[in-house]
Amino acid sequence: MPRVLKAVFFLVFLLSASGCNLSLLELPFSFPGAPTSPVAPSNPTATPYPRTKVTFQVTLPAPLPPGEMLLLSLQDEVTHPALSISNYPMQAIGAQTYQATLPLTDGSLIAYRYLRGSGAQVFPELNAENAVVQARRLYVSGEMLVKDMVAAWPDVPFQGATGMVQGELRDAQTQQPLADILVSVAGYQVLSDALGRFFLPHVPVGTHNLLLTSLDGVYPPFQQGAVVQQGMVTPVEVSLSRRPLVTVTFVVSVPANTQAGAPLRIAGNLLPFGNLFAEGQGGERLRADRMPQMRPLPDGRYALAIQLPAGAYLQYKYTLGDGFWNAEQDPNQSQFLVRERFIPAEGGTFEDQVLSWQKGNAGPILFEVTVPPNTPLEDTVYIQFNAAGWSEPLPMWRLNERRWIYRLYGPLHLVRQFHYRYCRNAQCGIADEATNAAAGHLATVSLAPQDLQDTVQRWRWLSDLQSTVVAREVQPHGANFMAGVEFQPQIDPSWLSYTTLALRNLQAIQANWVIYTPGWEADASQPFLYYRPGRTPLNAEMIALVRQAQAAGLQAAIFPVPRLDRFQRDYWAAVPRTPEWWQAWFESYRRFALHYAEVAQQSAADALILGGEWTAPAISNGVLPDGSPSGAPANADDLWRLLLRDVRARYSGRLLWAMPASPALMSPAFLDQVDGIYLLVSIPLSEEEAPSKETLSQAAERWMVESLTPFQQQVGKPLILALAYPSVRGAARACLGESGRCLPWEAFNPPQLHPAFPTDLSLQADIYEAFLNALNSRAWISGLVSRGYYPPALLQDPSASIHGKPTSDLLWYWFPRLRR
Repeated sequence: MPRVLKAVFFLVFLLSASGCNLSLLELPFSFPGAPTSPVAPSNPTATPYPRTKVTFQVTLPAPLPPGEMLLLSLQDEVTHPALSISNYPMQAIGAQTYQATLPLTDGSLIAYRYLRGSGAQVFPELNAENAVVQARRLYVSGEMLVKDMVAAWPDVPFQGATGMVQGELRDAQTQQPLADILVSVAGYQVLSDALGRFFLPHVPVGTHNLLLTSLDGVYPPFQQGAVVQQGMVTPVEVSLSRRPLVTVTFVVSVPANTQAGAPLRIAGNLLPFGNLFAEGQGGERLRADRMPQMRPLPDGRYALAIQLPAGAYLQYKYTLGDGFWNAEQDPNQSQFLVRERFIPAEGGTFEDQVLSWQKGNAGPILFEVTVPPNTPLEDTVYIQFNAAGWSEPLPMWRLNERRWIYRLYGPLHLVRQFHYRYCRNAQCGIADEATNAAAGHLATVSLAPQDLQDTVQRWRWLSDLQSTVVAREVQPHGANFMAGVEFQPQIDPSWLSYTTLALRNLQAIQANWVIYTPGWEADASQPFLYYRPGRTPLNAEMIALVRQAQAAGLQAAIFPVPRLDRFQRDYWAAVPRTPEWWQAWFESYRRFALHYAEVAQQSAADALILGGEWTAPAISNGVLPDGSPSGAPANADDLWRLLLRDVRARYSGRLLWAMPASPALMSPAFLDQVDGIYLLVSIPLSEEEAPSKETLSQAAERWMVESLTPFQQQVGKPLILALAYPSVRGAARACLGESGRCLPWEAFNPPQLHPAFPTDLSLQADIYEAFLNALNSRAWISGLVSRGYYPPALLQDPSASIHGKPTSDLLWYWFPRLRR
């Protein structure tokens, strides 16, 4: 029997990154550990399921240094994949080959990865792109041998050969493409797109375990070996049969000391139970506000009826917080409690009992907070805990308009002290209390129950702001005028809980369009875009967002924008831009664009917007952000024309092309393929820090006369002006300097701060008013959109968002009058 190390070795990296003290979190820790049985899900009320032997065999890129050991690390995703893991030392069977055999639940799905080290010095494995492997995934199907290879370590970069794995997934019955299937291979995780396709360009040569899993369990897992050869494509074509949905009712009894009126949720390993399959704050993969909430019964129990796929493997626990904080405990078990079930073919009722919310002798802590009178009534106050880095925020429980409470039961037996802070709408680190937000308050655990009473004197970026709109005559531009608001680039999945609130705010300012900005990820200097879980709304979520906006009386557009790990200028400066690179870039953007064309078609979106700042260097004679030639292919315009034709074949709605405005606007040759131009306006209007309204109006008028009018006459297409100006002093320059370079407007989006640039809300409103005055007499301008809107919370911050700022009042006046 292998030794199990019930310790959190990767926690060393988590703590060093956050600057926190290890002594605050007292997890069971031993190295190398005592012989014991592997940890199985602790299920106090159900009969354990059969277990089977699984042998893990892994090949390393180099021999281990003397004194180090290799660890197989099984992750508990429901509790916390960084704070609840089981590490098993592996035995050497060769110079670079190691092995361990574990008994695991037959039919289960597990997440794991490999670590190496000694003492507190532990390294996580890296993939072939030298990025940390968050998780490998395995479907346990009888006695099996799993062969893996570690591509790299932090101190041993990848140096091998790679090939490509690409595939197409379909529903076995309908033959329709399967979107949002999680593809796991060689330490990579990507999703199948709206066409059922996936692409992994850098998989090490060799044989790998490839697993396809449905995030919600609706399709059964599919697992097979994938042989990858150097420079070759390994094709994967799979059809999956949909599982039938059955009604499952969870009924649970809770301890007598459960806080009255507290919402009880179920945390689990499937998407409907809060699992985003990607690491959030503190390394957690579950979010409390994405978990289903149970309803109280007259007899004191709680119940939840939910449709689940028959045969799906479910790990779950009951919680008053998330999977780690305030989750149920088994006082008789040393490990965290996680229940497991296979959903019966006929459905049924699961009757459970929460034995305790606590473990050990620590008394619960009641947090009571009084918030300022100007706290928006629609806001939810959250509390965030920091024992080993700030974790995902938890919604508090409202007592009245200004008072909120949260009772914390556990796992207080693991901590002596911890920090906490309050924030609005889960936006901790952004919409915090104004004082001491970074460090938070200190709580010390004691044997006696505690009642900690706090008062938030004021919220960060929220004040009692009064603004005045000067009335003037507005020339009607027609009912089809686009009076819109564009969400901040790369809409985050964590915002989805607040979309209803955001749409209500757009209705209040008389907007008639909302522009969503989902996006795939681009890494470093790679030309590839990756559709990854937890980084952008899923296919089904995007469809729901569009339909939600339309149900609210708004028209909805999708404007896909890649998520970069750096600013545009730095990305383009770093990439090689060789002919081979450009070919891969266009192929990747093509997959990206066709995915969102299909999403737009499925959702009946009112418009699809392609292009943008990121694509500007990729047109013929394109230039980089610094003005130098981009070296785009000579036939770039032909490539764009072909792509837009393919998009047209898939999407039947309105197609717009987004392009940056400039003093000298140039018309790409392929614009005949689109229905209109979405002009991204961040042009300089004045070199003064605080120019007058007259100066701004004259500059906007001059740009429209000298640049915009000739451009419109040249293209003969409807023009929509999309404005992006931060709320900072000097924003009219459109070049806010840092180290001799201009910062893009996105640099001021939350949570980024630049203290050198004071917030100036009035200047943003003056800039908007200058453009509104200039377009007032030009009926051929078909719309005005405000870019950079921050949906989750009203913030009077330096960003380009108008949410809660004087500019929103200005648009409230202009929008309905322009739309007449």
